[in-house]
Amino acid sequence: MLSSEEYYEEGINYHEEGKYKEAIESFDKAIELDNTQLRYYNARGISKNSLEEYEEAIKDYDKAIELNPNNSSVYNNRGNSKSDLKQYEEAIKDYDKAIELDPNNSHAYINR
Repeated sequence: MLSSEEYYEEGINYHEEGKYKEAIESFDKAIELDNTQLRYYNARGISKNSLEEYEEAIKDYDKAIELNPNNSSVYNNRGNSKSDLKQYEEAIKDYDKAIELDPNNSHAYINR
């Protein structure tokens, strides 16, 4: 059995290979072992977003924000999912928050 960190790394590798379902399964296992890591939820959300499972991705980003409300990247990612759902006003709020937390987050400016 792998550690949560090893499952996370496995998930990252799957995601980079475009194997999003396998990535999600690995992130699920990482979260089962340690549900306190923002990056596990964020990464799973990114893979779900890649599968166009936007609402499920938002749930993962919400959990990541619950764990740490000061992470600019998670707000940016959640904004992307909301934008994909054509929830543009809500997406802009997330991009604004991402910029507020990290004025150097160029992705949030571009996405907004």
